Amino acid sequence: MKIIDNIQKIINYKFQDDSLLLEALTHKSMTSQSSNEVLEFLGDRVLSLIISEKLIKLFPQDNEGILDKKLSKLIDKDACYRVAIKINLMEFVQLGKTEVNSEGNHKKSILSNCCEALIGAIYKDGGFEEVKKFIMFFWEDLFKDLELKPIDPKSALQEV
Repeated sequence: MKIIDNIQKIINYKFQDDSLLLEALTHKSMTSQSSNEVLEFLGDRVLSLIISEKLIKLFPQDNEGILDKKLSKLIDKDACYRVAIKINLMEFVQLGKTEVNSEGNHKKSILSNCCEALIGAIYKDGGFEEVKKFIMFFWEDLFKDLELKPIDPKSALQEV
């Protein structure tokens, strides 16, 4: 199937179980039977764990409050949307007619949720180390941005 081959090339991960990938790409508007919502739930938790682990290694001097702010910035809808755009998820997400007509494949909420579902699918298919590789590669720019500028001016001032 061309859609499967194309996205696997982009994400540099080959699924053992293609049905997991298809499920991750299927929005609830497409079908009432099997959508990406459960994988999205799982992916959100996996993303939080892996990003938390990386933040502790990168910023060992930061306290829990600062780490929490950095974590929030790296796992929010904006971050997942940026990654979704980077891997062209808008080309692969499977939508129902209503969402297709309203250009749902460009909606931040749909694409960020699909990104989290993809993380959940990679985790279920390949395990912790494979999903960690995916996240570390596609979140690399987001970590760089975090290191270059403070979380927000008010928080930076309060920390000083």
